[in-house]
Amino acid sequence: MRWSKVLAFLLLLLPTSGAAWAPRTPFFLVLLVDARHFDYRDGLALFHSIHIQRDGKCDVGHAWIVLGGVQEGRERVWEGGHTGEFGLIEPRYLEGVLWLSEGRTLRMHDGRLFSGSDPNPVRFLHTYLSDGMWQQGSGGHTPSYAVGMDIDEPTFGAIYAYVMGGAYDFSKYSLTSNQCVTFVAKIAALACCPLAHEVTVTLPKSCSIEGRERILWEDPRYGSITFSTPDVLEASMKEAVQGGRMASALDWYMGSLVTP
Repeated sequence: MRWSKVLAFLLLLLPTSGAAWAPRTPFFLVLLVDARHFDYRDGLALFHSIHIQRDGKCDVGHAWIVLGGVQEGRERVWEGGHTGEFGLIEPRYLEGVLWLSEGRTLRMHDGRLFSGSDPNPVRFLHTYLSDGMWQQGSGGHTPSYAVGMDIDEPTFGAIYAYVMGGAYDFSKYSLTSNQCVTFVAKIAALACCPLAHEVTVTLPKSCSIEGRERILWEDPRYGSITFSTPDVLEASMKEAVQGGRMASALDWYMGSLVTP
């Protein structure tokens, strides 16, 4: 029994075989993910497995969609996703936690105030940032996996209205509830193909960062955080293909190069 579980896990790490998928009608949906396969054992393991660039940015992967349909009598294709956390008008999440742990008070773009005297700096991970936006194209990412499906016209209409009609608020970017992976998961749900995407990670009460011991939380409610990640989404997409609910579309996407 143990070996069967190990084999099932290994299968999720391998490219899923099967017939190549391609749209058969003008109405189709492709879900794409760039998963980095981080270590989620706990918060410290996750932090150390994420590559932090010299400018302070963290490349944690991405997820986005390709939607095909007909508008005003013309077949069209849209590619894009939800992005944010640029660090221009508000601090990035890691910056916010570090600054609060140093006792600095943060004033957000819309007037929200985070007091540096609060003993729970990691609470900043639960807030939203005001720099979210719809990003056309892949955002420079290469997908590690993709799934596709043909959809009917009413489903296309519902997804288009949700994305382009203002039902989805791109302006608010939230690590825990409104970001690229949650966006793709919501689109999958509209297509009646729900996907898993969340992981819960425990956070240390304190840790040493930049040579300084920092208190991260005193209230046990902040001892863990649940958020959506490309890694969990990718595994769920592979399971959906193995279960016959979706088809692998990576070859189609890489061959079509919908947008530069």
